[in-house]
Amino acid sequence: PDLVRMMIGRDIADEYGFDTSIVPGEVALSVANLKRDATTPAISFDVRHGEILGVAGLVGSGRTEAMRALFGADPKLDGVVAIDGRPVAITAPKDAVRHGLSLLTEDRKGQGL
Repeated sequence: PDLVRMMIGRDIADEYGFDTSIVPGEVALSVANLKRDATTPAISFDVRHGEILGVAGLVGSGRTEAMRALFGADPKLDGVVAIDGRPVAITAPKDAVRHGLSLLTEDRKGQGL
């Protein structure tokens, strides 16, 4: 809600009913220092139970490559992935699916089938 207020210059909580009493869940997915290759910066983030992660960025920013590496569709150079606090090895998409991860690709027709 604070970010929205800063972006549009007014509070819209009353219009859309943001529930500020919701307590964040435990960390479901933790990604630490994920690197696709030596030229890309490492990324780290946590996703809590009940959250949905959307990744955005400009063309060429590396968002697609990072998510494909996390999902096991592309190789990764480094990084630790943990689900519910336990480190997991994801080296292929079947590993990611087995651990409950999904990836919606940009080109769902070419890459998603």
